[in-house]
Amino acid sequence: MEQASLDVYHIVRELSFLEGARLERIYNKGDTYYLHFYKGKEYVLKLWPGRGLYLTEKEEREQVPSNFCMLLRKYLRNKKLRKISQLDMERIVIFEIGGHKLIFEVMRPGNIILCDEDLNIIFPLHIQNFGTRWVKPRTPYQPPPPTKKLEDAKKSERKDVVRFLAVDMGFGGRYAEEICALAGVKKTKSPRELSDEEIEKIRRAIEELKEKGVRPLVMNGVVLPFPFKSMRGEGKRFETLSEAYDSLAEEKKEEREIVIDYKEHERKAKEYKEKAEYIIENFGELEEIFNALRKRISEYGWYGVDEFLEHFGRRIDSYDPEKRAVVIDGIELSLERSLGENLNLYYDLAKKYERKAERAKQVVVKKEEKPKVKKEKRKKKWYEKFHWFISSEGFLVISGRDAKQNEILIRKYMEPNDLVLHADVHGSPFTLIKNGKEAGEKTIQEAAQNTVNYSKAWKMGYGAVDVFCVSPHQIGLAPPSGMYMPKGSFMIKGKKKYVKDVKPELAVGRSEGEVIAGPRSAIRKQTKHYVLTYPGDEEPEELAEEIAKILGVGAEEVIKVLPGKSRLWR
Repeated sequence: MEQASLDVYHIVRELSFLEGARLERIYNKGDTYYLHFYKGKEYVLKLWPGRGLYLTEKEEREQVPSNFCMLLRKYLRNKKLRKISQLDMERIVIFEIGGHKLIFEVMRPGNIILCDEDLNIIFPLHIQNFGTRWVKPRTPYQPPPPTKKLEDAKKSERKDVVRFLAVDMGFGGRYAEEICALAGVKKTKSPRELSDEEIEKIRRAIEELKEKGVRPLVMNGVVLPFPFKSMRGEGKRFETLSEAYDSLAEEKKEEREIVIDYKEHERKAKEYKEKAEYIIENFGELEEIFNALRKRISEYGWYGVDEFLEHFGRRIDSYDPEKRAVVIDGIELSLERSLGENLNLYYDLAKKYERKAERAKQVVVKKEEKPKVKKEKRKKKWYEKFHWFISSEGFLVISGRDAKQNEILIRKYMEPNDLVLHADVHGSPFTLIKNGKEAGEKTIQEAAQNTVNYSKAWKMGYGAVDVFCVSPHQIGLAPPSGMYMPKGSFMIKGKKKYVKDVKPELAVGRSEGEVIAGPRSAIRKQTKHYVLTYPGDEEPEELAEEIAKILGVGAEEVIKVLPGKSRLWR
């Protein structure tokens, strides 16, 4: 998904109802930012640099917000959205919030830029140097060079009209095709050969696409604001463009497989190796620049660094104070490391991707050897959206994945005959043992262990944690008068029964082709094919690949059950 200029035009018109709303909260997941506006109810606006913007119900958050996110909160939080507009017909959106302007550049590589009322840059998400313009603090904001006008068609060097419209005028491929279809102009015709009458028809077609009533649909994996004459098919209809974009993003996420492209791994390995070799070949000269820059910044900070860099000419491409990194001759170097450590980092990355490429080749060969068998998709049970397992005594045990699921689990699924568990640590799931009042101590012990597994205890590396167990009637669903309870939190009344010193340990296994996870004693009862994991320092994605290979399952299913950074019992 990458929104073209007309996509931006229509989504900005759709979002104009937010004008007058109050910006209450700001979160980020990597470079993607989520702005929470309140106007009668809450609306979450997703700003996805290089892709687009739309309202979403599927927000993701970093545990620790970025420095840029904190900066936006400082300047924009609780301020009113006065206006939202598109800059001309460019893929740039300007939010006027309080006394500031937030500029969102949709086109790749994308950026979010905080400016004052007069469009002087306070700070951007990324400092960028495009040759013709700088995006950096304490400078006036300069938009990219404007796209060509229709009048420039007869001077264009493009081979055909459709490319002139798509590239030079910034409409993108699918809109360029539609403009030609509506205008009745042959798309392969040279733009220099267009008659005045044909140019006028193209102009009217563009205006028609701007003024047409929006009837969003998703067709052939793309969002359209309305049915296109140049595209055949029905497509799936939606009420708003935001719903269409949000559904497409979720659909791609659900359908995405871990497809390992060994050629891409080989390309990265080669790229990192070449960078390491370049550092070695130019080590003396690079070290002089690098050390001088580190010393300058440690003494004076980033202020005035542009003037300082001029001493080294064009060798400094750009710098990023937030990441504490500089780019010299196209190579990013961290100021937190010495030049030698940066060199070792690139060699390590090259070796890492060489290993990945080799493993990926083996997977590709195995996939090619296996005959394709169409597998019927099993209908999932209601509790499978939570963390769950069947205890060794046969009881269903369910834990919430986050605060929202804790809320749903307790309010919707808790019944009088259940038992409820919670670890004695901040950041714990609520766990239900269904019909738990009939369960034995073994099931309660297993449920306690799974509660610890999916609590902060795993991520913080705690050796053991206490877990309390209560009955449903002890759960207070509403706070006492005058008190506030965060989402997913509940008041506990009466005496608690404790399971002491519960150690984190998660068994991950395969049963009937499906991934199952839970305490060792419960998983061992269902299958012989399982591995044991503990809190560690391996990234979930990498460990999931290793476990998937051992168990013969999909790595994407293993990732879903891992609590965080882990290690295998060996």
